[in-house]
Amino acid sequence: MGCALKMAEHLGPIYFKRDDEVIVLLEKAYRDVTGDMESEPFTVGAATFARTMRNTVAFGPIFPGQVEMSHLPNEFIAIEDLDKCTEIYIRALSNLLTRENKG
Repeated sequence: MGCALKMAEHLGPIYFKRDDEVIVLLEKAYRDVTGDMESEPFTVGAATFARTMRNTVAFGPIFPGQVEMSHLPNEFIAIEDLDKCTEIYIRALSNLLTRENKG
């Protein structure tokens, strides 16, 4: 067919074990703020900035019952959810900076 493939760039997959300290600290921030002890963390197969940096994971909550609007026309987030996300991010950064994983 006269076709050729030339690999110009390749970003490897991101993989963290479930019990990795970074994952545990991020999950702790989510649970501490929301009180949600039942939802399980999950990943999406999207290409994110995290794939270009070592020891980095993309982190952003989708709350139970929330409609996923990322990258759709008229994308939006409720102010209450944005406030909750901000609190989670602050807690996550604090956990990562202090490596506090108590309780």
